[in-house]
Amino acid sequence: MLERVNVDTLLPGMFIVKVTKQRGNIAVASAGKISSEQDIVGLVAKGILQVQIDLTKSTHLDTDDELSDFDDLDDTYINASGLSYSQQLKHSLNLHDQAKTIHGRLIKRVAKSKIADLEDVNTITQQIVRNAFDCDDALGIVTMLKKDDEYFLEHSINCAILMVIFGRSLEIEKSTLRHLGAGALLMDIYP
Repeated sequence: MLERVNVDTLLPGMFIVKVTKQRGNIAVASAGKISSEQDIVGLVAKGILQVQIDLTKSTHLDTDDELSDFDDLDDTYINASGLSYSQQLKHSLNLHDQAKTIHGRLIKRVAKSKIADLEDVNTITQQIVRNAFDCDDALGIVTMLKKDDEYFLEHSINCAILMVIFGRSLEIEKSTLRHLGAGALLMDIYP
């Protein structure tokens, strides 16, 4: 599955298919996997603004060492999306972390009186909606994990997740769920 993402939302493990938006005329060999944060810094330095990634070739949601605690879970239950419970938890935790990164960047931009790029918010909200259908139980559990020093970031993200899960239970259309999730993500941001 191909998806366009802004360069500042890239994560190590994402597989770039091509550059879709850049400043200047610098030729960049674009196909390949991001192996580190340094690769992302390099793309930014070259004026890359947006890329297309292939989620089927990306490994940013694969098992991390810190997520190996879930390996001993009973994975006999496979949901309709073909994911075991430990896979659902890993995907949900990674999504939550990615959302914190995007939300943190957004807050910093607004605090500096810069224009907020809502494309990142729309992208992460689409992923939250997708996860609400693929692994809603695991996504709901992730909202209960709290880090005291990240309350502000987690509050908006958790509200967005819970809003989408609740809307899904009411059988609200996915397009409306994306709007509800984006609104919840932005609810604590002041001009």
